[in-house]
Amino acid sequence: MAEFGSEEHVRSLSREQLEELFRSVFNSRNDLNTIIKQQSQEIFELHRKVADQSHQLKEVQTALERRNQGEFKARWQRALDRYRELAKELFKLADRGLMELDDDDFCRIVDEAEKLGVTDGRD
Repeated sequence: MAEFGSEEHVRSLSREQLEELFRSVFNSRNDLNTIIKQQSQEIFELHRKVADQSHQLKEVQTALERRNQGEFKARWQRALDRYRELAKELFKLADRGLMELDDDDFCRIVDEAEKLGVTDGRD
């Protein structure tokens, strides 16, 4: 018996067998092309995801570097100072008693506390 695909084997095949072999090879080639296209698309998507993640990591790194260099420290310090001022006023009020507090002072302190995100705990 001749080896598959050898010249002797091909000569031994009938026309119908050759046509069937051709169709099978043609269909297999089409299937392989489809698989290659799908894999190429998947590879492209993976490259895009890697590029996106790389960009996001660079942004995080930049933000961390800015934070470490003190860019955000000033903003945090201002907020902390505002909290301290509010705390001082509240201690003063406690010292002289809430009954002596006029409406304007009370409204101003409540407004400032709301700006800072302080709540009465009922939220």
